[in-house]
Amino acid sequence: YPPNNGRPALREALSAYMGGAGLTFSADEVILTDGATEALSATFMAMLNPGDEVIIPTPAFGLYESIVVANHAKAVFLDTEPAQFQIDEDALRACVTPATKAIVICSPNNPTGCILNAASLDAVAHVAEQAGIYVICDDVYNRLVYVDGYERFAQRHPELREQTVVIESFSKPWAMTGWRIGFIAAPLWIAKACNKLQGQYTSGASSIAQKAAAAAFAGEQG
Repeated sequence: YPPNNGRPALREALSAYMGGAGLTFSADEVILTDGATEALSATFMAMLNPGDEVIIPTPAFGLYESIVVANHAKAVFLDTEPAQFQIDEDALRACVTPATKAIVICSPNNPTGCILNAASLDAVAHVAEQAGIYVICDDVYNRLVYVDGYERFAQRHPELREQTVVIESFSKPWAMTGWRIGFIAAPLWIAKACNKLQGQYTSGASSIAQKAAAAAFAGEQG
C-alpha cells in the first residue's frame, strides 16, 4: 500500500505546482484521494458535526448536498440566479446562522460554467472572515478557463488560508477520469484528519493511479 496521504514525491510536486499559482500549501498539507468526490467526502467528514450547516450556492454539483446530508449536516442553498450567477454579499450573509460551518464554491461552476468575479470572491471572503466559517473551493475546472482575469479564491485571499480548503482533480485537466485521482490542499489539521480517515475507509489513493498522475504531471512540467 502507498502512504495514506499519497506518495511523498507526488505531494511535493503538487505543493510546488500550487505554489507557482500563488497557493501556499506544504507537502504535508496535500492529500492524494480517489478523485475529487472522495476529496470532498473526506473534507466534509473531517470538518462536520451533526447539525452543522453548509452553504451551497446554486446551481451546483448535486453531490455537495448528498455528501453534506450523509454527514448528518444540513445543506443551505443560496440561489445565485438573481445575481446573474454571482454571489451577492447580503444574500450570502442572510444564509449564515450560528450553525454554519462552511461554504462550498466552484469556479468555473458546474453546471453553469460561470466564473465567480472579484466581487463574488470578496463577498465570500468578507462573510467567511466575519463568521469564522471555512471556504471549500472545488477547483477541478480551474485549468479549463479561456478568458483573462480569472482568479481563484485561495489566490485572491491568502489571508484566509487557515479557513480555506482546495479540491483538485486529475480528471479534467489531464483527461484521467477513469483513474480516479484527485487531491486536497488544506490547513494541516484538516489534512491530518483526512489522512486518518483515508486509513480507515480507502487505505489511500490507488498506487497505480498515483504513478500515472505523476507521469502525466511530470510530462507537462517537462
